Amino acid sequence: MKIVNYFHRSYKAGALLSEDIKNNLIEGGGLKGYCKTHWSTAFDCLTSILRCKRSLHNILETQPDTLSSEVKDLLRNRIFFQNVEELIKIIKPIKEVLTSLEYKMTTLSDCFIQLMKLGIMIQIPNVLNQEFHSYCLEKFNLRWSQFNFKLYLLGYFFHPSYRGKGLKIGVFCQICHWSIELLINNISGGKNSANKLVGQMADYKDFKVPYEFEYIPGTFSIERCERLFSVLGWMCSKRRSRLSIDRIQSMAKLHSYYVNNALKEMNYAFSNITEDEFFRELNKSFNDITKFSEEVEEQEEEFNQPDEEEDLDQDNEELPKENNEIIIDKYFDINEELRRALGVEVRVVVEQPAVPAYDHGEKEFDINELLNSTLN
Repeated sequence: MKIVNYFHRSYKAGALLSEDIKNNLIEGGGLKGYCKTHWSTAFDCLTSILRCKRSLHNILETQPDTLSSEVKDLLRNRIFFQNVEELIKIIKPIKEVLTSLEYKMTTLSDCFIQLMKLGIMIQIPNVLNQEFHSYCLEKFNLRWSQFNFKLYLLGYFFHPSYRGKGLKIGVFCQICHWSIELLINNISGGKNSANKLVGQMADYKDFKVPYEFEYIPGTFSIERCERLFSVLGWMCSKRRSRLSIDRIQSMAKLHSYYVNNALKEMNYAFSNITEDEFFRELNKSFNDITKFSEEVEEQEEEFNQPDEEEDLDQDNEELPKENNEIIIDKYFDINEELRRALGVEVRVVVEQPAVPAYDHGEKEFDINELLNSTLN
């Protein structure tokens, strides 16, 4: 940054640099500064220094008097431009990650996938400055621990484009264990349903019937899902409301039902009333919205979780003690299959059919014993 500031402040040196850039037909312009709060500008600053390397050396050879001693020492130092190249290798994936997360439709799942991509790039041993490399690993492990890892890894496994690609041996058993816990806690599942779930997950992972088809991006339509979430966003006044999942699900069901059955269910509504009576009923409905807003605030207070810091402390216990380790290594094999899978950005909406009655079996059973008998 000292070089950039010097050429921006020195009129003569800046003019010589601009002239040499034009003479050598260097595309992209001259040196660019950066803002500490914008990572993309840091990348632009580094690439501009590397781009103007030839012009900077030309000024050093032909007009050394226009440069300060500090700038001349930097330009004569061969390691300086090597360090710039290494920094670009680290900051480029960070820029790509942050750019992809600036979209309005970005979700926490997108953040998790981008964090995986960033972890893969940080792990590549191409950084000469080991101190900076260790710092990157430390910060990555800290942010990784702040995710609800079980749910995100389950989502990664069940995503049709990933299907757990790159997972290490033994991680699939952990995913099955977490899935059975969710089955038991959320829908009162039992031994029979858990056994069947493990079999279905194994077939899904191995692309067996009826899960043998590869995912083709663009096959599924997401317009209906986006429209529904737009309506829910309007109901929540586009703010960060802490509504429970059950309440949001009920709102979505009500909206979908009345949109599809409005004529049949409401053909009697307001059929024999005057215009004044109609507007009175309409005002009454708007008053109900105010009551709904108060109910939303109650939901926000209800879902304030005081044990959030305790959960974070528990997650931090998983952080590696050595700065040269990265926590993603515990779960993923960084191979070409995983890199190709993470290069695909997809969004999937699957319509859920009606769930038939099912005999879940025994409620009390040993999950580990079931997994050993099923998977081994």
